[in-house]
Amino acid sequence: IIEGLTMIFLDLPQDAWRSIATHLSPPDILSFLSVNRKIHELSTSSSFWGLLLCRDRDEEDDSSSTNNTNRNHNCAENDLRKQFMIQSYKRYIPYVKWMPLDCNDVIPAREG
Repeated sequence: IIEGLTMIFLDLPQDAWRSIATHLSPPDILSFLSVNRKIHELSTSSSFWGLLLCRDRDEEDDSSSTNNTNRNHNCAENDLRKQFMIQSYKRYIPYVKWMPLDCNDVIPAREG
């Protein structure tokens, strides 16, 4: 039964995969793309990355109520996957606890 469901799931059209991916967070999208070779084919499409990039920019604009005049211009650039990854992970930077380093202290080398 599980094998049959897996085959039905993998036989979904590309538009279905795209729709599923647009409802996932950036880390989940990367996991989703690595599930199967057929699903991974989405990652070769610049329109897929452009869709995700614009989707996330829309969410940011809605939450902060900022002006979004440059959004469509930036979505037309060449390396959309790279832009999406940078934009997505910049969102997580505020959640990192930053600790100041004292330049005078020697940091021991890591072993193992």
